[in-house]
Amino acid sequence: MARYRTPAQAIGRWRVSGSQVPVQVRGALEDWITLNPGDIVAADQDGVIVIPAHMFDSVSERILEWSATESKSRADIRNGMPLLAALEKYGHL
Repeated sequence: MARYRTPAQAIGRWRVSGSQVPVQVRGALEDWITLNPGDIVAADQDGVIVIPAHMFDSVSERILEWSATESKSRADIRNGMPLLAALEKYGHL
């Protein structure tokens, strides 16, 4: 886990204290989220989601569906469709 984009930005202010161990980060829906080795971290301009490794197979198909509809929603919004209409069109509301 790093506070900065690259370790070079933190020279003299960091040290390796562990590898392949659980870490805790601040969450949006919960105060703290625990990330474990092997968990999947997916991010885009809108946010970040952590998928526990043991759940990946059960959610991977749904992830692809969400990704496709979000891309379509963004394209519609760029082309002038109101936000709420785009969200409703693709079942986000």
